[in-house]
Amino acid sequence: MHLTEMEKLHARELLRTEQLCAKKAGLYLNQVQDPNLRDFVSQFAQKSQQHVQALQSILGSGSGGMM
Repeated sequence: MHLTEMEKLHARELLRTEQLCAKKAGLYLNQVQDPNLRDFVSQFAQKSQQHVQALQSILGSGSGGMM
């Protein structure tokens, strides 16, 4: 897949945002006590991690680190 520089910049910004969402969801997951809310936060964290992996794939970076 060929991306323009503008698309790459946008994808990197989205990646940083998703990485932050995944990190925060993981932190919140450790604090939530309500079972229904815990399930929701868990699903959110999983979906966020899927987005991170998809963006890394698009950018050709499977390292998992911040760019």
